[in-house]
Amino acid sequence: MLNFRHILPFLLFTSCTAPFSEKEIPEREEGAHFYITVENPETKSLNGTIAESWEKKINTAYIYIFQAATGQLLYLHTLNSSNINALNSGTNNTVSFIVPINGSQNCNVYMVANTLPSGSTSTESSFLASIEQDITSYNGKYTDVTTKALRPQGFVMTASSTGVTLTNGNNTSINLTLKRIVAKIGIEINLTAVISLGTSVVTDVTISQSAPVSNLFLLATGNTTGSPISLTQTAQQNTSNTGIYNAFFYIYENDARNANVNRVKLTFKVVNTTVLNIQTTYTYNTALNGNGNGKFTRNKGYFITAKVNKLINILSSSPSKVCEIHAFNE
Repeated sequence: MLNFRHILPFLLFTSCTAPFSEKEIPEREEGAHFYITVENPETKSLNGTIAESWEKKINTAYIYIFQAATGQLLYLHTLNSSNINALNSGTNNTVSFIVPINGSQNCNVYMVANTLPSGSTSTESSFLASIEQDITSYNGKYTDVTTKALRPQGFVMTASSTGVTLTNGNNTSINLTLKRIVAKIGIEINLTAVISLGTSVVTDVTISQSAPVSNLFLLATGNTTGSPISLTQTAQQNTSNTGIYNAFFYIYENDARNANVNRVKLTFKVVNTTVLNIQTTYTYNTALNGNGNGKFTRNKGYFITAKVNKLINILSSSPSKVCEIHAFNE
């Protein structure tokens, strides 16, 4: 007969044995577990669809976390290639990492894509003073600017969320919506109503008095430093209608400009060649309304149509019946 005293130590041993070895027990890392869902901007392209793939592409991305109370940088997270590929493909829009903190911290969170801040990142105030001033790198030939990103690093995009509480040992989730810091302007010039001897063509198109500098992040007021710049492009004749010409530009945002004389301007030239090979150039110039008050907003698309009814120089800042200007925006 089996003596119970002989099996008691075995029963006690087996009842106290853990189901996993100590090495197999997962340990939760110290710090705040942060989950950020990144939404890519869906500003429409000029044909009414979502933003072009090259406008949304992320090449580099950084997340800066500042202490709200002190303004000091708490943590910087650099997205790796796996994160970036997942964001670009749409397979995983959530970036997760651990912020090493004790207790709870009230924080402000910023994301920067395709550039590095120009200001110091040690404090929030200097970080928010960062600017961009390379608008010319976005622009070029019509066939290039409408098919790819001309700026080698891609389109600068930013996002932010303030008043985010991070707590050691807890999960925190937020959404960040990236926005491009540039606006885009599509232009269509229609000469089909022009009656003339010979042929008329649109040669070059210019956007002038646009902002040369932009704040990296959207602030209460736009950046007004620097001298206004001009961007010129050779007009592209429409393949399906030879009487229509197109141009396309990217510009920085600007605040409202009530006076026409201060607004962003559109200028284009029409060259008429008669049967006797006599050429005459006609210049059309008009102020652009933007949102209606001369303001152009980042991450927004504007579409301008100019219907030329008569060959005559229009050098004023206001449209006329000679050249009908219609503007649409998203």
